[in-house]
Amino acid sequence: MVSIAMAEEGRVEREVYLESLSQSDRENLGLIMTAFLDYLDTENLTGELLVVGGSVVPETRGTKRKDIDLVPLIDNQSSFEDFEKLVTFFRDKTEFMKIKVIRPIIDEEFGDPEILRHDGSFILLPDEGTPFEFIRIDPTVDKGDRFFSVLLPKATGSK
Repeated sequence: MVSIAMAEEGRVEREVYLESLSQSDRENLGLIMTAFLDYLDTENLTGELLVVGGSVVPETRGTKRKDIDLVPLIDNQSSFEDFEKLVTFFRDKTEFMKIKVIRPIIDEEFGDPEILRHDGSFILLPDEGTPFEFIRIDPTVDKGDRFFSVLLPKATGSK
């Protein structure tokens, strides 16, 4: 069992989190992090990559996860169209993984196309290991206190 090493409320140190993963999940995550940095570089963007949810602290819900939730935080990129550019890039760079796209879902209860029940995501399905879900989060929404780990600190593309 992994001990929780937190630098701030809810934050788990990157090395502690990575040690809790299987070898195949660590390898897949390494490829994902490399592709994410390549995307920032290609598009000359600044961003960071977080892992969130139950896989960060397995003590809370067990070690078996249906997926690993990743949140790309990219400056000046919040629309689903921007997010689709990231999906397309990953489709080209991670050929060993299948991709499933989940489009944003309008919350019919409010009848307003600006109010979403789901912001949209895409799931990378590796040949071996746990699926990775990239979750698009509107930066204006308060996310509350959640467990997270910073996989890639703020990085800037070099072009």
